[in-house]
Amino acid sequence: LLRAAVGRFVRFPTLLELFGAGAFVLPHPLLRPEKAWAGDVGGTLHADTRLVHASLEASFFGRAVDDTIVYLPSSRAAAASNLGPARMLGVELRAAAAVGSFFDARVDYSFVDARELDGAGGQIPGRPQSQLTLRATLKRAPFRVWYELEFVDRLYRDPANDAWIPARTLHAIGASFDRKWIELTVEVRNLADLRVVQLPAAGTTVPYPLVDYFNYPLPGRAIYATLVFRK
Repeated sequence: LLRAAVGRFVRFPTLLELFGAGAFVLPHPLLRPEKAWAGDVGGTLHADTRLVHASLEASFFGRAVDDTIVYLPSSRAAAASNLGPARMLGVELRAAAAVGSFFDARVDYSFVDARELDGAGGQIPGRPQSQLTLRATLKRAPFRVWYELEFVDRLYRDPANDAWIPARTLHAIGASFDRKWIELTVEVRNLADLRVVQLPAAGTTVPYPLVDYFNYPLPGRAIYATLVFRK
């Protein structure tokens, strides 16, 4: 399967971006709409046998954007701003495989080079260059167990790319029991209990807390259990 698309798009500022949300998102009522020419080309390849089912998908895309809207965080709040013209080029890859009814795996990867064309020409804040997600599942009715890995590349927090949040890799495992009228699921997120990552600084590295783009702390190891009854 092959496909391609091209178009002209306009994204108007949201109410949150224009008027804020009290303490954490500051208002910016003069935001301009974001306009872009965008295109992509991609394809999907399927391979099937009696035992194995596999697919591989690739997509290449590009955008030329005017008045790019981004959130720029500060110490206590964040505000949406227009950065000006930007160029975004990237690729998305997705692979999936299943062996009979007892095993399946899926990998998603994306790479985006999103650069501001004015000023320093650095990466656009809040958009990681690389992201990778992997999930593998073993199934034997009524049981199912799985493993997940998530990698997020460094996140720049300012247009000059002087401040950033280090890359992180998180692991998770889970298991479930599903039998007609009852389903029990237990999963452990952030399996390694990652709370501190290493931030390069002045030729060395310093510890930095695990936070999101807005400097909000992310949870350490967490266990979730869900019990469902059906009629």
